[in-house]
Amino acid sequence: MNYGDSKLAIILENKKTVCFGRFLIDVPLSAFVVYGPAEAPVPIVRLPEGPDQFYEVLENKLSEVEGQRELAFGELKNRDSMLGKIIDGQSKDQKLFLEFEKVPAMTTK
Repeated sequence: MNYGDSKLAIILENKKTVCFGRFLIDVPLSAFVVYGPAEAPVPIVRLPEGPDQFYEVLENKLSEVEGQRELAFGELKNRDSMLGKIIDGQSKDQKLFLEFEKVPAMTTK
């Protein structure tokens, strides 16, 4: 894979390829890879069309969150809350999107 002149290219100058299930991932040669069951507390999504599809997906998510803001609890209903915000990650191409998960209503007997 050609990484061009990006930071990733510099990091992966000396790389090894590791297999996770059906995915082959290039990691720095110095990376310590631990194999075993893992669980991420957030969904990880692969965009089949590649990174160009990212902003379209993000816009759709923003619209979805705004359309459901009234379902949020307390201060999250306010437009200046963190709900629906996009925060820059560590690298320029990384974004964090803050949404909420619908929780089934609790009933009492």
